[in-house]
Amino acid sequence: MKSASVGVPYFFKIDIIGGPVMGGWYHQRSGYIPGTVTPSDAGIFLRNCLLPDENTDDSMAHKEPRYNGNCVEVYGTPNKVVEIKINISGGMYGSMIAPANYFSKDYTLNVVKP
Repeated sequence: MKSASVGVPYFFKIDIIGGPVMGGWYHQRSGYIPGTVTPSDAGIFLRNCLLPDENTDDSMAHKEPRYNGNCVEVYGTPNKVVEIKINISGGMYGSMIAPANYFSKDYTLNVVKP
């Protein structure tokens, strides 16, 4: 991940490829976070990306907002110099050509002085 600077807004998008992520394509429960951020008080947060209206089908039309379970946004304004550990994990639906599978990916975000 690209480095972040204390006091400067940060944004980074992570796309998850390999198949649809389980439970990520609908209105998520309140407080849902698609991973972990350590330390949790560093000013950096995670959320699933919103699907643009043109990328939804009739089965999703009544669901607001529409989240993309295969996309995670890392965002916030770092408030201290620290090395932040981010873990994104979950499961993927299977298909005729690939079995259902679990994934886990660790990222490191270095926060530096501006």
